[in-house]
Amino acid sequence: MLAQNDDIPFYLEQAKKQNSPILDLAAGTGRVTIPLAEAGFKIFSLESSEAMLNQTKKKITNLSREVRDRITLIHGDMTDFQLEEKFKLIIIPNSFGHCLTTEKQLSCLKCISTHLSNDGLFILDLFPGGTLREKGTFKDNPVKINHNKEVVRTGIYYTDFIKQILELELKFEIYQNAKVIKEITEHSKVAVIFNREINLLLKNAEFEIREQFCNWTKQTYEPNLNCSRRILVLCLK
Repeated sequence: MLAQNDDIPFYLEQAKKQNSPILDLAAGTGRVTIPLAEAGFKIFSLESSEAMLNQTKKKITNLSREVRDRITLIHGDMTDFQLEEKFKLIIIPNSFGHCLTTEKQLSCLKCISTHLSNDGLFILDLFPGGTLREKGTFKDNPVKINHNKEVVRTGIYYTDFIKQILELELKFEIYQNAKVIKEITEHSKVAVIFNREINLLLKNAEFEIREQFCNWTKQTYEPNLNCSRRILVLCLK
């Protein structure tokens, strides 16, 4: 609900180039899956959280039968999955960091290489570890959830560069008539991954870089502090 959707035009563009089938890994509540299905693509949506999958199921009940039939929901772990399909496009929208260890990261990449067609593309969205600060805060703009309620998300994060783990505390404040009526707090951890590290992982998993950008408007990636995001378009060697 509160996620930024500025990446969706990029994924739609890549989907039009590659066509179906598409695999959306760590798909959450279908934020990217649903727009791709609505655009006419057959998509498999893999998610390890049953709660998130249930949210996706609720969302797709409001879609047309034609769109629903393009979506296959899978309860599974992106570090260890086996499907019968080969995919023209595989994506991990800003979730690879949930693979907390090098072993899990490499396992995920090897699963992807096994399921990617020879002419397929894999899009990996990362925040390079070298651009992260030790700690920081953020606050999103309010998001309306109905005619008289809105949600404001704030966050605090702490980066442990020795353990290579970023800990994140999120707080969701639900307002009604300018008053807070509910607060929800969530904690999570993501891996801090440096550029040389991901380059070596990709090499070991038999990927090569076709293109890389530092934002969704396709500005060319350069390894410096001004490029706080690294969007990799990858193919098999």
